[in-house]
Amino acid sequence: MLANRPLPQEPDVARTVPRDGDSGDAGSDRCDAAATAGSAAGAAGGGADPAHASDSITRKSSGARPELFGNEILDTRVRHLYCSEELFAESCDVSFFWAKRKYNPAEVNTAGQLLKTAASEDPALEHALEVINNWRSSHSFPLNTFQTTLRDKARRVYPHALVAQRLKRVPSIKKKLIDRPSMKLTQMQDIGGCRAVVETVSDVVKLREAYLKSELRHRLHHQKDYVAEPRDSGYRSVHLIYEYASDRTTTYNGLKVEVQIRSLHQHAWATAVETAGLFLQHALKSSEGPEEWLEFFTLASSAFAKQERTPPVPNTPSEWRELKALLKKKLVDLTVESRLYAYRDALKVVDNPQLGELDYYLLSQEVSASGSRLTITGYSKEQLELATAAYLAEEKRLQSVDGGQAVLVSAGPLQSLKRAYPNFYLDTGRFIEYLRQILASN
Repeated sequence: MLANRPLPQEPDVARTVPRDGDSGDAGSDRCDAAATAGSAAGAAGGGADPAHASDSITRKSSGARPELFGNEILDTRVRHLYCSEELFAESCDVSFFWAKRKYNPAEVNTAGQLLKTAASEDPALEHALEVINNWRSSHSFPLNTFQTTLRDKARRVYPHALVAQRLKRVPSIKKKLIDRPSMKLTQMQDIGGCRAVVETVSDVVKLREAYLKSELRHRLHHQKDYVAEPRDSGYRSVHLIYEYASDRTTTYNGLKVEVQIRSLHQHAWATAVETAGLFLQHALKSSEGPEEWLEFFTLASSAFAKQERTPPVPNTPSEWRELKALLKKKLVDLTVESRLYAYRDALKVVDNPQLGELDYYLLSQEVSASGSRLTITGYSKEQLELATAAYLAEEKRLQSVDGGQAVLVSAGPLQSLKRAYPNFYLDTGRFIEYLRQILASN
C-alpha cells in the first residue's frame, strides 16, 4: 500500500521563488518555468504510452536532472541559475514543455457547446474534445506560475501549508456549462486552479491579504469570500481569480487562474463531501442528492464555522445546542462514521515504485460498493503533453464507468498527494476527528 512505502522529503524551493515586489509577474518575466515545474517535485520518470506511462521510462534520481536547454543539455541547477538572473531572462525559452493555444476563442466556444449538447456517439464530439483538451492544457504554464507564488506566500504564513494545482476535469467543465447556460467555455474562470491549505482562518485572511497587497502584474479579476458568506451547500473557502499578464510571455496573456485558500477544517469538510458524493453518485457539493446527506453536511459546516468563529451556513440553527443535537442525530441516523471508514478501507491503491519524485500525477478512481480502486500514473514535466493526452484518454474511458473520475494534478512529492487530494484516497479521517472534537465540546 502507498502509505507503507518510505517517501522522499519535499525539496526546499523557497530560495528560487521571487519575493514580493521582486517580480510583478510571479517570476514569469524572468522565465521561472523551470522554477515552477521544479517546485512540484525532484527527479522525473514517466512513459511513452499515455495509458501506461509509468511503466516504460526510468530516469536518474540523483537530484541533478539533465534537461534540454536549446540544443544543449544543462543540469537543472545551472538552468535554474540562468533563469533566475535578469541578464539571461530574454534567452529563457518557456515553451519547452508547455502547451500553446491552437484554436481561436470561437472554435473553443463551439467545442464547449458541442460538449454540452452532443450525444456521446456524435463524431463531431471527438474533435471538440481535442479542442477542449488543448484549451485546458494551455493553462498549464500560467497555472504553474501562480502555483509557485502561492507556495512561497502560503509557507510564509504557515510553514506546513499544502499547495497543489489541477486542470479542470472534462465532466466538471460539461456540468458547469449545463448549469450556467449563458456561459461560454472561454469565460470559465477555473480551468486552471491552485489551492493552499493553511492551518486556521486567521492564516486564510493573512494569505489573502498578502495577495491583495502584493504588486503582481496579473490582474485580479475578482474575489469571492465564501468564509464570510458560506454557500448554501456549506462550502467555505476564499477564491481569488486572476488574469495572467506578462510583457515577455504574452502567449498566455488573458488566461484565468483561480487561487483557492482554505483552512484545515474547510479542507476536511470539502474532502468528506466529495467522498460521500462519489458513493452516493450525486454532486453533493453542488447541493444535489439525498436531502438527509445535504442537511448533514450543511450542519457539519456550520459547526466547523462556529469552531472557527466565522459566520454559519444559511438556514442552519444559530443556537449551538440545537445545532449540535441535530448534527449528532444525523451522524447516527446515516451511520456516517462507519460508512466513510468503510469507503476508505475498501480502496485499493495501484501505483508504481518509481512515483516518488515526479512533477505530475494522473489519478484515476473507480468507486463502487463492492470495492474501489485508485490508479496513479506519474509524469515528468517534459512529458506534460503526454500527460494531458493520457488525461483525456482516461476521461473518455471512464465515461461509461459509474463512480469513475480522473484528474491530472501537481502537489509536490508523493507524500503530499494524499494530503492535497484525500478525496481520491477516500480518506475522511480528519473530518471525523474534527466532528468528534466539536461534539465532545461544550
